[in-house]
Amino acid sequence: MILKNKRTNSSIFKEYLVIAFQLMFVSFSSNLMFFFNRFVLGQYSLHAMNAVVAAGTIFLIIQIFITNITSIISVFIGQSNGAEHYKSIGPFVWQMIWGALVFSLITSLIANWVGKTLIPSNYIEYGLPYFQWLMYFSFVFPINAAIISYYVGRGQIKIVAIIGVIGNLTNLILNFLFVFGFQPFLSSMGTKGAAFATICSHLLQIVILFVPFFSYYARSKYKTCSLKLNLNLLFKCLKTGFPNAFSGVLEIFGWFLLIILSTKLGESHLTSISIGYNFFILISFIVNGMEKGVILLVSNAIGRNDMIYVSKLLYSAFKLLVVFLMFLGIPLLFFSGYIPHFFLAKSKYDLQNLELIFHTKNILFFSWFFLLFNASSCLLSGVLKAAGDTKFIFYVNLFSMLIVTILPIYIFIYLYHYNHMFIWLFILLYNVTTFSCFYLRYHFGSWKEIRLFNSIM
Repeated sequence: MILKNKRTNSSIFKEYLVIAFQLMFVSFSSNLMFFFNRFVLGQYSLHAMNAVVAAGTIFLIIQIFITNITSIISVFIGQSNGAEHYKSIGPFVWQMIWGALVFSLITSLIANWVGKTLIPSNYIEYGLPYFQWLMYFSFVFPINAAIISYYVGRGQIKIVAIIGVIGNLTNLILNFLFVFGFQPFLSSMGTKGAAFATICSHLLQIVILFVPFFSYYARSKYKTCSLKLNLNLLFKCLKTGFPNAFSGVLEIFGWFLLIILSTKLGESHLTSISIGYNFFILISFIVNGMEKGVILLVSNAIGRNDMIYVSKLLYSAFKLLVVFLMFLGIPLLFFSGYIPHFFLAKSKYDLQNLELIFHTKNILFFSWFFLLFNASSCLLSGVLKAAGDTKFIFYVNLFSMLIVTILPIYIFIYLYHYNHMFIWLFILLYNVTTFSCFYLRYHFGSWKEIRLFNSIM
């Protein structure tokens, strides 16, 4: 539970440290599910694995869009919890559950009507069944996000972390069972089995999380049995959630365009950029956990109208970020020349290929500065999200991605063939721009004027 009487910098830092690490674990745990799918399918068939990667990327964009809408209720729940208006918490969860069921009808139509056109023709056999079944049961992902938000918004993260481990173990076991089969009782289902394993593991998590959700204590205090559809409540959540969803998809879309443009530069350039991107994905759960920790604590502080706590918390978050950056700075700033050897197979890329090694070394060096401004932007955007200021975040991300990044890269790199290292300069400029805008928004305090919770009541 969130302790509301902590006021010293040291106690706030300890509180944030515990919550951030728990949320890092939850984020890492959720990423493992898709890794397990790829791992098991790699043992089954490399072609099947590649098909799932292609089809799964399309589904991932849709999933992130829907879950980002749903997970925004953690802000509403956090503010309600901070204001001690506990009986409004249950209805928030149910609005998103109903919304998830409606979205699943749309995703089912997408799977049937345009599924084949979205997946490359050489991956239809293995990719289409995986994509379609995940789309048919797409409601399990936002419902899982909604029920998790119920716990996270009130600071009960341990139960989410524990059940995440159970879900991952279930997913791994079911992947082997469904993909390879268990003769003579169960035939091999291939990629469709991998989809079923993911669906079943999420359903198991939902069922377990619903048990305390429907307890007498939760029903009486949080009105968790208030199943009624409240259109005013639903539209308010969607109004705040849609910009948040578009921001998440926009970043993925930007990386996708970057990779497409990079294919014109040659294999060594694309490989070095892919290594930089994969490295960032590898550590993204840390930044994600830190941002969600800020959202959780700030939303509760806003609910109880404690703005002094917000500034102290943000100071604690940046202290933790400095430690994190110092730790990563050792390999990235001083030993970046050695890192490419862990990614590049000697059989394909001889170590004498100095061009590839040089490009990768520079990109990894740049990635530390990229991470500095990216993580700082996430912490500041966490404050803005906690206040419900998601429209501003979306507008800044849209401007920075299209005008500051994609357009200059297209002109200077694609059309005029400047040195490809300018790509990372523009990516860094993107993060500097978002950081500057978010800082100015935070500093001038216009986000404090948003009354997300009061407008609903």
